Amino acid sequence: MLQDLPWDEHERSEIIAYIPIDSDAVIAYLHEKTEIVEGCCFALNNCTNPWRWEDHEAQFKSQYLAVSNHNVMYLQTKYPVHKLNPCPPCMCCAKGNYLEDFAPKSRKAIPIEKITDIDVKDAGSNELVTPGCRCPPACNPISIEVPVSQAFINTAGSNGPELVIAGVRDASAFRRLVMDIKKGMGPASGLSSAPGQMGMSNPPTSLGSSSEVVSLLRDIAESNRRIEQALQKQ
Repeated sequence: MLQDLPWDEHERSEIIAYIPIDSDAVIAYLHEKTEIVEGCCFALNNCTNPWRWEDHEAQFKSQYLAVSNHNVMYLQTKYPVHKLNPCPPCMCCAKGNYLEDFAPKSRKAIPIEKITDIDVKDAGSNELVTPGCRCPPACNPISIEVPVSQAFINTAGSNGPELVIAGVRDASAFRRLVMDIKKGMGPASGLSSAPGQMGMSNPPTSLGSSSEVVSLLRDIAESNRRIEQALQKQ
């Protein structure tokens, strides 16, 4: 429900599409890759850093992505980060000897007019991972499937991607939606005439329904073109 989302009221009034991120798939992929890379040390590292996977999960699940008529909106809510208490020493294996800190809530809005392209790496590719120490030893790289997509948002004048998002469930549809808005397929006023009501009775679509948003944008653009042609004939 809208009231459960971390966006504030003003942001919700602007959002036309919430972009789902599969954080569980990102965590599972990171876990599998780390286990191969660390090899025999994987269990030891888990023991000496007992909060690391809980912290990773909190970090990835605190990410949210949305699109408005003008911006790609990224939000990361406050999430816990555990740090070892140096006193008493040599107690890194005890969860109770860690202090809970919090990373701050952060926002980023990327103007769509400044976006040059969104590069997408779809899920389903394979990656060769060099294994760490094992018993028996393994020298050849291990092939694993990459179950998550990556979206690289590029802007004019930036040195590298402005934002990289891993785990967008349908990164290609996200790219199409943003680039269609950039092409001016629908004026901003066409989708935000009643932002307050949009957040209540007609909530913004999720990425899975982005085709409906694109269809609406096309209809608005076609209607505007017809009006313009009629005015020119008068």
